[in-house]
Amino acid sequence: MNNRRATIFFILGILLTAAALVGITRANYQYVLTDTGMNAFLPAWNGTRELLMKGWSPYSDATLQETQKLAYGRPASQGEEQGLFLYPFYATLIFAPFGLFADFAVARALWMTILELALAGTVGMGINLLGWRLSRWLQMILLVLALVWYFSIRALLDGDAVILSTFFITAAFLAIRTDHDALAGFLWVLASTQGGVMPLVTLFLIVWAVSNQRWSLVMGLLLNAVFLVAVTSLLLPDWAMQWVRQVVAYTKSAFLLTPGSLLFYWLPGVGRQLGQGLMAVMAGLLVWEWRDAWGKDFRWFLWTAYLTLTVTGLIGMPTSLKNYVVMLPALILVLATWYARWGRLGTFLMIISLMVLSFGIWAISIGAVRSDAPLELNPGLFFFFPIFLLVGLYWVRRWAIRPQHLFMDNLNRRLGG
Repeated sequence: MNNRRATIFFILGILLTAAALVGITRANYQYVLTDTGMNAFLPAWNGTRELLMKGWSPYSDATLQETQKLAYGRPASQGEEQGLFLYPFYATLIFAPFGLFADFAVARALWMTILELALAGTVGMGINLLGWRLSRWLQMILLVLALVWYFSIRALLDGDAVILSTFFITAAFLAIRTDHDALAGFLWVLASTQGGVMPLVTLFLIVWAVSNQRWSLVMGLLLNAVFLVAVTSLLLPDWAMQWVRQVVAYTKSAFLLTPGSLLFYWLPGVGRQLGQGLMAVMAGLLVWEWRDAWGKDFRWFLWTAYLTLTVTGLIGMPTSLKNYVVMLPALILVLATWYARWGRLGTFLMIISLMVLSFGIWAISIGAVRSDAPLELNPGLFFFFPIFLLVGLYWVRRWAIRPQHLFMDNLNRRLGG
């Protein structure tokens, strides 16, 4: 009887999940029909589809012209998004299932559903990485935050692959913790399709792996990269050069968002120097923390990796507000540590922070839309969350990298010590 009841509940669970996914995808489809023009997913979908159906390189001028025609009905004008395919060629392996759909609206709706699932998966794995038991209500709050957070919504509605990269990075961390180094290397290479957030944390990953003699992790990363490059080079032998030319063309034609460019916009007299000073401070901070993490265990590595991802946008590398999604697991670490360390006070801090990071950032974005300045150049949107997260990461550093301190503090508190 119990087995039969369990089977019935299992089937009902599958049916309800399927119905929910259908409903979500339908809602995504209705949104897509109202959102025309260029978006982040269009070049990925069209570049991959032209490759599958016509054998065209996703980096070719012909593919670019088709992408612009789909977005604008004409060639893109100066100042408009060009729609360049800026991914390494092996990213077409990820986009290929969606490139099979001739209807872009259907493909984009399904892609958005995958991104929504990736956000949920990132939250689940981010909690699992901590190894702490969190209440169900806290887990649900974190999930809701991930789905309605300003930076998540921006990336989701634009169809930006940074959400999927965040999922792969978090999954790779989980694989590293469980000593599945080959899997971690494969996931890391998949995450590298979103190049803007990966260089520094990849370098730190290699440094830490070498310091701990995790040669299987280093080899897993390198061999998976070589394998994907070699396999895709059979289809397009010179894709690396084509990709580099595409990226160079983008850097010459597009505005590159950095702390220096933002500060120069608002303070043309000293902004560039302030940006350089910030870059120097952040670089020194990373060098110091990487040195401290040399030879340390996984928890120390995880905290430092989160710090590296947080600092990446402040160190002078071109970024986007959508890339802030990659900091979501670090935020989970800060909030969960407050909750586990300070009980009711931690819960209060967490709730206040969630309100500020949700309603507050949305309020800043609404105010930015109403101003004359470009949205990407709003100092509040650019600086507030990374600075908040930097403060939070250092606040919880002691308990995050040495969880035995958390256990002893809780024990002393319960004993009245």
